[in-house]
Amino acid sequence: MKKNLIWGLLIVQFSLAAQPVQSIQPTLSSITEVVVLAENKNFNVIFLEFGLMTTAPVSVLISLKDLTMHNVGVLTDHAEDVDLEVYKQLSDSTFALVDLDRTIQPIASVEFSPTEPALYKFVLKCPKLKPTFDFSHYGLILYRK
Repeated sequence: MKKNLIWGLLIVQFSLAAQPVQSIQPTLSSITEVVVLAENKNFNVIFLEFGLMTTAPVSVLISLKDLTMHNVGVLTDHAEDVDLEVYKQLSDSTFALVDLDRTIQPIASVEFSPTEPALYKFVLKCPKLKPTFDFSHYGLILYRK
């Protein structure tokens, strides 16, 4: 697992921006900052998704054809921890783990290079929510050079 500088810079900003209300605004603002940082470093944002998650995993499927380095990140507002797993679909339609981020914090990121055009599955897991919250907003971003 290789950490991305853009996500490292965002950790402090996002933890200060999260507010104890059930609003998606901190998540939207933080993802916007990631987009600006990525584009300023000449990355192309190719996918964004926002939603709600509980402690049940969320899966997102994306077909990738470009074999350049990709970065995927997720951030949450009311999760104490979020994990991110990246899988590639094999010829027999099963999925093989490519990489993962299981650090204990409300954001996660993975940098990976597809070896061939394929369907990729991104699995977001929230082992624990902050006290008094029964869900968390999440923002998922995928970008590449």
